[in-house]
Amino acid sequence: MSSLFELIKNNNTRNSLLEALKPKIRKITLENVSRETDLVESILANFSMTVQALEQHGEFIDFQITVVKRNGTDYISEHRHLMFPNLGKFSKLSKINIRNVAILLNLMGTIKERYYLQHTSTIRDIFYSNVELYQKQTRVNYWLQIIASNFKLNNINKLNIVPAQKGLIFSSILLHIDDSIILKPGLIHLIPYINENSKVTIQNDACNLVRQMHLKIFEKEAIFNKVVQNYYNNNNSQASLSDTIFVTGKGYPDTLTKVLIERLSHCLSKDILIRLYVDADPYGINIALSYIKNASNIKSIHYNGVSITQLIKRRGQILPMNYRDYIIAKSTIHRITKQLNSIDLSILGTPYPSLKSELQRQMFWGKKGEMNALYA
Repeated sequence: MSSLFELIKNNNTRNSLLEALKPKIRKITLENVSRETDLVESILANFSMTVQALEQHGEFIDFQITVVKRNGTDYISEHRHLMFPNLGKFSKLSKINIRNVAILLNLMGTIKERYYLQHTSTIRDIFYSNVELYQKQTRVNYWLQIIASNFKLNNINKLNIVPAQKGLIFSSILLHIDDSIILKPGLIHLIPYINENSKVTIQNDACNLVRQMHLKIFEKEAIFNKVVQNYYNNNNSQASLSDTIFVTGKGYPDTLTKVLIERLSHCLSKDILIRLYVDADPYGINIALSYIKNASNIKSIHYNGVSITQLIKRRGQILPMNYRDYIIAKSTIHRITKQLNSIDLSILGTPYPSLKSELQRQMFWGKKGEMNALYA
């Protein structure tokens, strides 16, 4: 590294001196990987380049990442640069940038460690391993999604990191998942750890009893528990119990719940009918759309959620819609309309017209309500 005297001597003009004083920057990108071993090798290469640049060459680091952001009803890719150390005047933004670099490196180190130990962790475990750095669990999930997407991985499960179990399932028939997980009938289970390649099968000796499987999905856990209890109490024979699966994601479905719905729809697509039970508000409709997206193989999906008209007629508890509700409703109607323009409306069981009509009624009345008002 040249001294200041040598730099002044070799650069006769002010502009050339300023150019010479600018630090060299090492650009680092997260490359596409196809296997777990490639992922670890790529992480090790990034760590090696970072150490060499900082310790041996005195270079600045520029992590170049791609972030997917929502723009109205569409998603756009935005390229970002994470610089370390800070270049220029230190500010609040600089502090955030440095913390993001620390989070990125820390998470990649954790992924590498989990691979060598052949250990699977939950997002919650990682958050509590360094609460001071992460501060919020959502921040851990956010950066894991960025790492996975930049490495061109389908989801964070490929990083040996899984979300905590949240959703619940009750089945009236024995379910086998990958020949290693058995969900016994008549019991409420946490949705197990499964992936997009898992295979779901039903009990062979009961198949003859099943005319058509019914998958009933509930937004609210309280409604799920009440319906399951009533169903179990009122159905004593195996024949009458052998056709229904109940699922709840306890609000917006987590990754495991969505994967389960996708696997059920894929493995039992010919024999299953889906019914959705959600609140009469824009959030409930969006939850229904989330499930529909993950059940693309199912030809018969019915929206059976409580409607705002029902709540008004029965004088149930209703609330006024706020400005944010209207914005979400408008955006959701736009999404549904685009979907309606791309499908054959003659197909039976298409839920989009019902969902669109329900949102329009909510906006007309300016009211929203919850299922609990009728079913609790």
